Parts: sequence; structure tokens; C-alpha cells
Amino acid sequence: MGYANCIDVSIYQGDIDFKKVKSDGIDYVIIRAITKNLSTDKNFETNYKNALSAGLKIGVYVYAYATTTSYAKKEAQAVVNLLKGRTLHFPVFYDLEGAELGAVSKDTKTAIMKAFAAVVEQAGYTPGIYCNEYWYKSKLDTDSLAKYPYWVAKYGVNDGTPHTKPDVKHTLVGWQFSSKGKVSGISGNVDMNQWYIKPSESGGTTKKTSFSGYVTANALNIRKGPGTNYDIVGVLKKYAVVKIASMNGKWGYVKELGGWVSTNYIGKVIGTITITCHSLTIRSEPSTSGQVKGYAKHGEKYSVFVKVKSDSKYWYLLTNGAYCSAGDAYSSFTEAK
Repeated sequence: MGYANCIDVSIYQGDIDFKKVKSDGIDYVIIRAITKNLSTDKNFETNYKNALSAGLKIGVYVYAYATTTSYAKKEAQAVVNLLKGRTLHFPVFYDLEGAELGAVSKDTKTAIMKAFAAVVEQAGYTPGIYCNEYWYKSKLDTDSLAKYPYWVAKYGVNDGTPHTKPDVKHTLVGWQFSSKGKVSGISGNVDMNQWYIKPSESGGTTKKTSFSGYVTANALNIRKGPGTNYDIVGVLKKYAVVKIASMNGKWGYVKELGGWVSTNYIGKVIGTITITCHSLTIRSEPSTSGQVKGYAKHGEKYSVFVKVKSDSKYWYLLTNGAYCSAGDAYSSFTEAK
């Protein structure tokens, strides 16, 4: 698996020369945003501004002090208020490793993560989980949190170089392999990471939207997250109709399916038909043997995705996922502008 070089930073790295960081082969940075008592990391604004100016791609993390869902929501709201709609290239990671959180049950940890995630998602950002391998295997119910991307720490001898990759069965977007890295532009040590997902495919800023479309490919994978590095959770057949609830780059989230699809393979409305005959049968498939779903009456209008040929005749795929016969004898077509 290919990877990019990533560091994560906070006030503990002091003043950082991100131009030197970039020239030393670092492409990405995850910046601490919120720390204890809902306070902002004192170097956040400077780190964000200078990293962006130097051309690095950015994500953020919040250290979790929550032991209740209500406080998790407060931590999430704090980072949302801090970001104020700024663009991120990677998720908002919730740092699950503290002693306070470690003392509560797995079920409570799951509820806390989901509460944090809900606020982050509502603001248009994608949440992720940071933890070490021990927490991943022993402290978290990872199957209940399988939808989130994982950034996992495993150091080994911790000498600044990668050794044994963490054993993660869910989506691993980053491996923090050492806390003793050396990078130009930073005095002292810095956390080093291998990053397995590209900014264009990652869970940074998600824009809310709402539109329906149809699958243009013969088969379209449904994935856990907005990118090809995320696990496949299902497959859609050609002409399947989906409703996109939000966008992250070229990836659309289908709420009903709980997954993401590439909108490069989603077609949109091509026009509208007006029924000109007395009554037109609406069917489940583009075939006279398809189940009758209803009848379109004279004068009614329907939006159309595509015109397909089946059973030696043409059919319109309507936006409700049903089909009707195409032809001047049945309807008039107006092309979308």
C-alpha cells in the first residue's frame, strides 16, 4: 500500500517553519485543535495558517476528556466553532486514549464517539477516530464504530522509523509509527505517520446537498467513506436510482444505504416528459413483463434520467426509479436546460 508522509503537531512543537517541513518531504499535517476544558490549542491558528500557506494538506484532532455524551457534544461543538466552515482535507479526529475515558465501559465509549461524530457531521465535516493499537483491540467496540476512519498509533521500539504496522480490520487511514521523528523546521521531536489516503479521497469537508441520480456504470461500489481506500459495503447495478444527501469532493453519501459512491458514475436528469396519451403504464422494469407500479395520466409531468432500449423498444427511467414507454405516441419530451 502506498503512503504519504504526515506529521501531527500541537503547541508542544513550538513555532514551526512549515516551508521547511514541506521541503523535507512532509505532505500532510494533523493539527491539534481543542484540548482540556474546551480550550483551543494556543498554536492552532498559527499552525493552520502557516501549514496551509506552505501547501500542506490539513486535518485536525480533538483530545477527548469526555466521560459523558453531553460533554462529547461540547467538545465537538468547540472544534466546529473554531473551524467556522474552514476547509479541511482530512477528518476531524477524536483522540481516544485518556485515562478518564479509559475508565468508562465500551458501550459508553461508543455512545461518546457517536455523540461527538453527530455534531461534527452536522457541521459538514467527517469524524474519525485516533487511538493506539491497544485501545483499538481492547478498549473500543470497533465493530460498533466501523463506519469511522481509523488513525492508529503503534511505535514498537520508537526510534523515529516505522516497524510493525498495527493490526486493524477496519478502515486504516493513518499509522502513527513514532513520537521521536526529526523534521526540518521543527525543534525537537514530532509524531510521524504513514498516511494511506489522498486528500481528494478523504473525509475532510462535506457539503450538504440533495439530488437524485442513476448509476451509469455496469456496477458501482458503495464504500464506507469518500474514497477508494475505504472498504466496499455493497454494489449498485446499472440504472439503480440513488438520492445523494451530501458531497465530499466527487463522492456522494447515500443515507439510505449508509455509504458513499463516486458521482463520476451518477447521471442526472436529462429532461421532462408530459403525458400525451390518456393513460400510460408505469413499470418496475423496462419490460412489458415488469410489475405495474401505477399509471400516468394525460397532462402529468415526470422528470427523466435516461432513455434505455429493452425488449426491442425504448423506455424512460423516471426519477422515482420506475419506467414507462418512450415515444411520441405516449408523451412529449422537453430537454433539461
